Amino acid sequence: EKCLAAGADPKKRDYLGLLPFHLAIIFGHGTLLRKLHPVMRAFGQSVHTEETGCSMTLVHLAAIFNRPKILEWLLEQGAEVDDKDEF
Repeated sequence: EKCLAAGADPKKRDYLGLLPFHLAIIFGHGTLLRKLHPVMRAFGQSVHTEETGCSMTLVHLAAIFNRPKILEWLLEQGAEVDDKDEF
């Protein structure tokens, strides 16, 4: 919230093509992810369409990094388990 208030861009990707949403999943910050969700939606991003710079969906990230609670939350928010990546 402080970062956004200071002008941070929630659509800004890092050098790997990751958004704040992706980093929250990778590092297991479910609370941050839930806080970011309305912000990301306001900027046209969703739980099932955003891909990383390496073409993985948010569901894939949660599964790969063993984040079962985050995975469950993503599914509750409408993410699809059968979304396909580019691999």
